[in-house]
Amino acid sequence: MYLIDTSFIGTVASVYPRDVFPSLWVQLEEPIFRGDSYFHKTVDKEMKEWKDRTLDWYLKHIDPQYIVSTDDNELALYTDVVRWVANKRQPRYKDRAVNVFMDAADSWLIASALRHDATIVTNEVRAAPDSRKQVKIPDVADHFGVRCIDLLAFLREMKISI
Repeated sequence: MYLIDTSFIGTVASVYPRDVFPSLWVQLEEPIFRGDSYFHKTVDKEMKEWKDRTLDWYLKHIDPQYIVSTDDNELALYTDVVRWVANKRQPRYKDRAVNVFMDAADSWLIASALRHDATIVTNEVRAAPDSRKQVKIPDVADHFGVRCIDLLAFLREMKISI
């Protein structure tokens, strides 16, 4: 199971625009919208807040059955993720970084990946080990043993070549 991060779609849209790379977008539709890939409800909310053509593409293809909702197990894991980010990680993240992380879908995405033993598909990159200014999905995922992959790894795993 794969959980798609908002940044993944955003990066694909900005680096590989649909008007220049239409075949990439067509080939992504199957694994993202009808395969073993899902969107957490918080990612779905972030996607729907976008005001560009990527939103139209998303809305055209998303099926509600591929949107993951929170259950009690995920809520408990979310608490563990937030507690580690806010209080236990050393060196501690700055308060602003923690707040940004908690306001985004990122914390829920990690908890959901833990709950469903899923791989997160994101284009976020790890921060420096002692970074305190930004909480990055791959850094937190590493701590909790959640696998993260980027666009190229996802394309390879889906056996997509352009």
